[in-house]
Amino acid sequence: MRNIADIIVYAFLFSIIVWVLAKAFGLINSPALVEMYPYIALAITATVAYSKLTYNQAKLSTDQKHMMKSVEQIPQILERLTRIEAKCEERCRKRK
Repeated sequence: MRNIADIIVYAFLFSIIVWVLAKAFGLINSPALVEMYPYIALAITATVAYSKLTYNQAKLSTDQKHMMKSVEQIPQILERLTRIEAKCEERCRKRK
């Protein structure tokens, strides 16, 4: 989804450059086209914002799943640490 948003941004920037060049060379004389340009730009901007929002929402969902997996592993990690601590204490007693 990230690539689509980047493509839309680049297409928007390209369209601005083409519009400026066409206006400079006199290819665009139509007032209707000039009046519609802000609406087109607004639609493209809204599309980019929406795609970035959905991308970030999907990423947050994935991160939440990874976090829940980690939280579920905490009791197992604590159990392993307890066993390691017990072995270390045992070795320390044998040395004394």
